[in-house]
Amino acid sequence: MATTSNDELIEILSWLPEKAIHNLKSSSKLFSELPETPYFVAKQAENSLKKDHPSCYFIQRDDIPNHNNCVELHPLPGEKLFSGVLENTLRSIASSRLKILSSSNGLLLCLHGTELFIIHPVTCYLLHISLPNHLQQRGNLHSVSMTLECDSDDYRLILSDNEDWSSHFDCHIYSHKQGAWSLRKNRFFAGSRDFKFDMPVICNGAIHFILDCYSYLAKDSTYFWPYIMFYKITNGDEDERVKTKLLRVPIEARRGSHDDSCDMNIFKWGILTNYESSSWRRIMKVRVKGMCLVESNPEIRGFTVLNGDLVFAMNKKQRGNLHSVSMTLECDSDDYSLILFDNEDWSSHVDCHVYSHKQGAWSLRKNRFFAGSRDLKFDMPVICNGAIHFISDCYSYLPKDSTHFRPYIMSYKITNGDEDERVETKLLKVPIEARRGSHDDSCDMNIFKWGVVAGHQTICLVRLRKRVFTVWILTNHESSSWRRIMKVRVKEMGLVKQNPEIRGFTVLNGYLIFAMNKKVYAYGLTSEKYMVL
Repeated sequence: MATTSNDELIEILSWLPEKAIHNLKSSSKLFSELPETPYFVAKQAENSLKKDHPSCYFIQRDDIPNHNNCVELHPLPGEKLFSGVLENTLRSIASSRLKILSSSNGLLLCLHGTELFIIHPVTCYLLHISLPNHLQQRGNLHSVSMTLECDSDDYRLILSDNEDWSSHFDCHIYSHKQGAWSLRKNRFFAGSRDFKFDMPVICNGAIHFILDCYSYLAKDSTYFWPYIMFYKITNGDEDERVKTKLLRVPIEARRGSHDDSCDMNIFKWGILTNYESSSWRRIMKVRVKGMCLVESNPEIRGFTVLNGDLVFAMNKKQRGNLHSVSMTLECDSDDYSLILFDNEDWSSHVDCHVYSHKQGAWSLRKNRFFAGSRDLKFDMPVICNGAIHFISDCYSYLPKDSTHFRPYIMSYKITNGDEDERVETKLLKVPIEARRGSHDDSCDMNIFKWGVVAGHQTICLVRLRKRVFTVWILTNHESSSWRRIMKVRVKEMGLVKQNPEIRGFTVLNGYLIFAMNKKVYAYGLTSEKYMVL
């Protein structure tokens, strides 16, 4: 068997995904020290530069002072095993008060005060980059934009500086190979608008910036509409011929661009239809509410494009609670679904969202779920025959002439595709016997999944009133027909304790299971067997 030298082993391991490298650290002393050796770090970073496939993205909120405790890592779909960034790395970046300026091919460009660092977030390797001399003397970076660009064998920092706040910017480039900053001979021209210098895009050897959309220029100005400026980043003799070029945004994008709600950004994608003539092709237009999001009127905090996906962030504290939300899980033979009911406005009509594991997305049901005039027990849903069921409370707070004066059950079919438009909420009346005395303070009713009746799955209704359990099973869903299978006083179940306080009950596998202060009991609904659990 051939042996492998250390150099060959390092070469092989340096091509592994970051998480695999992390997992190897616990396998031996050699592997535990390997990710921290300078040679391996350099080799792994060099190989990562040759991979141009994003697997995750960072979020760092810029509205929190000092950027402390606010770094999040989000893997892209299908990439969770390959991000490799541990929680302690994120905590280290946050606690060090580092601001993430840019990321490229697994490396991060970070700023701390006026100091620049390149960080490998998996090996935690940190490289300090000295700023150009004039910036070190200035003491602040208020008019400076920086970005990181990696190619197959090198990485560069591109720094744009506009200390005099003119339309012309100095462009400085730092090459890791050369280990020094160089000043471009031709300055970058920004035009008459404010550039988004914190969101540069490097493509085809040029750096691109998009302008803001605000209406503060005269209509006859060349720069009245938003535009994109790009500047070729070259070396050597070509540098003197480098000039800033203007790319016009599509005509459709200009319409309404001065609206306060308008925001435009550019991202790396692929190949433009015609780069020189500023020709564009629209590939998507969709309303946010058409994306079937859970939120009704979401506030978009930011967006980007990665691997052909539009990735956008909302304010996770927009509502701040889930008080009006009910969720349940349903599994079948080849998929599982999450059913979510949201009643933020506390009306009788509730939005229903269904998440399919196969589809990997939420869908909003076209017809809203109708809850009626009573409060439903949204925390106790029952799914049976492809429909979700909720029972109402029993309290007496409606007038006698109300349709919903007595307790009831609401059934809502969960379907997909063309059937969705025909889905309506169906009211199931509880048995007449169950309605009698239902407004008594001691009355409590719940529904549970039962089993097969007449070839169909069905539900059962359990009522507890004045320490008497009564159980019915639903025999006909369409006509709300029920059959009583049991009625028994608690004291007749053979319990030792007299006048017990029932804390809760359910039905499982043909047993009525109920809990008292310290014990749980089971009572057979078909065999009348009693046991202590």
